[in-house]
Amino acid sequence: CHATLTSTIVVISAAAIRQRRVDVVPATDGSGAMGQSGTGLGIPDDVAATVHGARLIGAPTSGKGDEWAAAGRGAIRIARAAAAGLVLADVSTRSWFTTPYLTGGVAADSEGFSSGEGPVGRAELELLGRHYLVAQMDEAAAAGVDAQVWLATKPGIRSLPIFLDRFPDIDVLVVPPLNHPSFQQWLGGDTIDGVRARVGNRRLILAHIDGRLAIDRPMPKQ
Repeated sequence: CHATLTSTIVVISAAAIRQRRVDVVPATDGSGAMGQSGTGLGIPDDVAATVHGARLIGAPTSGKGDEWAAAGRGAIRIARAAAAGLVLADVSTRSWFTTPYLTGGVAADSEGFSSGEGPVGRAELELLGRHYLVAQMDEAAAAGVDAQVWLATKPGIRSLPIFLDRFPDIDVLVVPPLNHPSFQQWLGGDTIDGVRARVGNRRLILAHIDGRLAIDRPMPKQ
């Protein structure tokens, strides 16, 4: 009886180990196929091929555990795989009424601070209390990626053309799928169609909140 019980435990343990191995398989390309590239970063082969040769990756981010932050994390992986630079745009700073920059009147002496024309330096981010952005820059640096940060100003999709104008070398944009926008997102134009209409000929990669990466493939219009 004791031997039988021991054998049963061994069988169950082996099954649990096999199940655990299944749980940690790399992300797929969304079609169910493994599509795992040789980068070891969980990037599907088709995505790796699409971003190959990119010079500068652009992506939104935020200080929350939301879909924008997931896009920023995905962009770090893509920039590492492509050996490209990275610019993260903090969309949590978008507002109708205020500016995230010290040059907007927050500081008595704003000389030498950013005005939104280019990236914001680490010291200024610390001064603004954007410590999460400094942490994201450090995360990118630990992955061997040179990351810059820009603070978005205009509400909704209005900041995207400004972002791309400020950083014209961006040739790959990483965004959330945005296929089920909230009412606030829809009102501000934060939809995947809104993004597609503004990216020009840049390559567009979708970063899902669960870590999956996929090439944006618009459905053919009926």
